[in-house]
Amino acid sequence: MPSWSRETRGSLPHLTDGYKWRKYGEKRVKELDHPRSYYRCTVPGCPARKTVEISSTGTNGVLERYKDDHNHDKPQVDKTKAKSPAKP
Repeated sequence: MPSWSRETRGSLPHLTDGYKWRKYGEKRVKELDHPRSYYRCTVPGCPARKTVEISSTGTNGVLERYKDDHNHDKPQVDKTKAKSPAKP
């Protein structure tokens, strides 16, 4: 089971790695002020999982830990569904 992690800067709702994730849990961790969130890939049968938590290093970062690789390609962005600017 390959696993790896990365620390990124940004706000939680806007983090993206190109895959679609479904949150399936959240857990309070003693050492952290914020909960750890658990996600799995939305593609049926894909073993990829990740955890996301606020970094404890004080850098306003987010720590993402990945477990297992995706067994499919990244989803293509559907440009027809992209938001268009609001009309006055």
